[in-house]
Amino acid sequence: MTLSPAVELYRKLNGENFSAGKISGTISFVDGAALVGACKAIYDCKIEVDGEYIEDTDPLPKSGEEISFQCSIPTSSNNTFYKDVNALLSKGSDISKGKLPEDFYLVDDDYYCSDAAIPKSVLQLQQVIELIRSLSTLARYHDDKSNGSPRKLVFIPSPGAQYQHPVVLQTQVTQEILSEAADLPATFLAGLVNVTPEEDIHSTARCRMFETTITEFLSPITEATRFLYLIKHWQDFTNQFHNNFNTYLSGFAFHKAKKEVASQELEIAHQFSKVTSEIVGKLFGIPLSVGAVLAMPKSSTLFEESILLFSIVLAALIISGAVGNQQMQFRRIRHSKDIILKDIESRSDDYPADLRSDIKTMKRSLNNDERKLNLILMTFRALCWVPPIFGTYIFMLDHSVAAYLKYLILEFGSYFC
Repeated sequence: MTLSPAVELYRKLNGENFSAGKISGTISFVDGAALVGACKAIYDCKIEVDGEYIEDTDPLPKSGEEISFQCSIPTSSNNTFYKDVNALLSKGSDISKGKLPEDFYLVDDDYYCSDAAIPKSVLQLQQVIELIRSLSTLARYHDDKSNGSPRKLVFIPSPGAQYQHPVVLQTQVTQEILSEAADLPATFLAGLVNVTPEEDIHSTARCRMFETTITEFLSPITEATRFLYLIKHWQDFTNQFHNNFNTYLSGFAFHKAKKEVASQELEIAHQFSKVTSEIVGKLFGIPLSVGAVLAMPKSSTLFEESILLFSIVLAALIISGAVGNQQMQFRRIRHSKDIILKDIESRSDDYPADLRSDIKTMKRSLNNDERKLNLILMTFRALCWVPPIFGTYIFMLDHSVAAYLKYLILEFGSYFC
């Protein structure tokens, strides 16, 4: 059932003769016959054409001078005529649930729900309706059990919040609420309701922070006046929400920064550890070379002693080369460490004191590890040449250079003779 023909007919009467849910009046047959006929098919109407009563079952005549009518607009549903917005608020039981009647007409404002031009009072009502819908989406629970009573929204704070008791918000809409909602900037709620976690990783946290903020904001207020108080102090509420959420973001950023600092420290320490672990096997050549040096005096021939010395020198060259490669790798790691620490320190002014202290501790620890590792590599590279030095010394004690050269000439000469 649509109100459209009744609205058009009423407007042709220039806004006159509407009372107790009934439209009545007299209009020229040419102007009103079609509309009266449409109303007759929908509503309970009493109609006279040129003073002749038309029965309910009879069609309207095809011609006449004037037509008098009285049409009863059903008032049992929310889709009806209302004197003004106040009447709509008192009759429209679904408004507290965020629902406007699908089909309605405001007599005093001459506004039909499909009109393009919307009066200020209806715009305010639409703002409050949209607010109720968003709050209903963000609330943890709804209480719609009582027919005709306002919706009750239940908000539950996060663990650790200042107020730990749930808050019940009755969304009863009154004329005072409409007047306070004239400039209600509730658009940010649409961002909370419509944004998905895929679009914003903080969307769930925003909703939980909203729930916590509204419990903090409304807990000291009596339940019956919370909705009015929220709308009256909407700007204060949104400021508190943004402050709370910014605090969360700061904590999130600091937590992320802590994880980054810890991760970088572990990675650099791991790279330092790899520098020594990769040459441990080769370093076992140093004690073997020492054993070869100790065996040189026991050699029975000059040839055996020469082979031992050559092996000791060759081992020293291999170990020294391996340690040298690790020293180059160490310098690359040290350069990377300096870049990483410089980047972290450049942002440290925005970090809390405990995180800045952790960064200083990390830097001090890594610098100590760097000095120790550099000393170890230098020591190993020096130690690998100790056996060749002692081996050469022992060899020179046992044999003069001239005798050794004579031996080499004789040995190589025997192969060609």
